This record gives sequence, structure tokens and C-alpha cells, in this order.
Amino acid sequence: MYKTLRFILDLIYPSRCPACGDFIGYMDGFCKECESKINMYEKDYKIKYSDLSVSVCFYDENISTAVYTLKDKGGNAPYAFGLGISKLIESYKISKVTDFIIAVPMYKKDKLKRGFNQTELMVKEVSKITGIPYNFDAIFKNRETRHQKTLSREERIVNLRNAFSVKNPEVISGKSIIVIDDLCTTGSTLSEISRILKENGAKNVFCCTYCRTSPR
Repeated sequence: MYKTLRFILDLIYPSRCPACGDFIGYMDGFCKECESKINMYEKDYKIKYSDLSVSVCFYDENISTAVYTLKDKGGNAPYAFGLGISKLIESYKISKVTDFIIAVPMYKKDKLKRGFNQTELMVKEVSKITGIPYNFDAIFKNRETRHQKTLSREERIVNLRNAFSVKNPEVISGKSIIVIDDLCTTGSTLSEISRILKENGAKNVFCCTYCRTSPR
């Protein structure tokens, strides 16, 4: 059914590579040339409070355009990123032990201003591909924070402290949860979300992002 829907959608809005804009097959994420340039991230890494933290690739000039396309709600980008994360989830064999997926939430005012949360778009694609349900109400961002990219590692931690809350702890308690985001830099956001989930009884927290900046 999912393939059929994508095929029909492709007839109306032909799929394009989110990195270069060339036309691609309706089940493809990127064109062959752009896909060959993606610098894959081939190991897991440590984010405090999470049980597993993994990324599809490094963030560099080969993927940056696709990230900008995603943040602009561009065409095939949510599917391309969702497809990559789905393959990552399957490779680490965590799909069968996961209860649901969550997206890193945006503050409500920021989401209204942008009109969407690009990570939620990715998560919906991951859910369709893997069959794992998502829950966008499990955790929310309760206040506005400064833009992370302007801050040092220590400032990021302080900036995000207690910025996320759980609505219903019983939804979290005893569950294994995948947290998805498009980009991991210092891991501060994922660490804070993992902390809140664990404090509310989560059994396992797996952090999956499409790309990660090179560790310094």
C-alpha cells in the first residue's frame, strides 16, 4: 500500500533528489551520484542517558543541502531521511523491541511560525516503512530556548535543562522508545530528552539521527 501511494504521488509530484534536485525513482531517497557521496557513520556513539545512539552519516557539504531542503519542507527529503533511518534501525535490530517513536519536539510558538516540525515528517515516514507506531504527544517542549548553534557545549546543556516535559508518565513507563532528529551536534538535546524519558520510567531510549557533525 505504501509503495502504491508513493507511485500515485509520484505521478502528480515527481520525486526529486533532495541534495541536487534531479528526478529520481519514486522509492529512491537520493540520486545515485549524491548517494555515493554520502559519508556514512559506521559506528554507534555515547549520548548520556541513552541506551544506543546512532546516525546514518556525517554532516558535511554532501548532505547539507538536503538538510536545508528538509527544514524547508522540501519534497522528497522527509522520505529520503526516513528511509535512511529505517535502514539504520533495522541494522541495529531495535525495531522489534521498540514500543513507539517520538520526534524531537519544537516549542509550540516556533512550530506555528514554521508551520511544521520537519522531524515529525521524518518520523511519519519511518513509521510507514518500519511499522513502528509514533507518538507526538508523549513529550513536549515547555519553553522557548536560545538557538543551539550559537552556544558552547556547556551553554547548550544549561539552555536545555528542564526544557522538555512528559504529559502522561504512564505512557512512558516501561516502554522502549526511539527518539529521532535530523542532526546531532553535541548531543545535548538528545541527552536531555533521554534524561526526561528515563526519569519517567522509560525502559530503553534509542537515539537515531540522520547525520552527525564530526566529533571534536
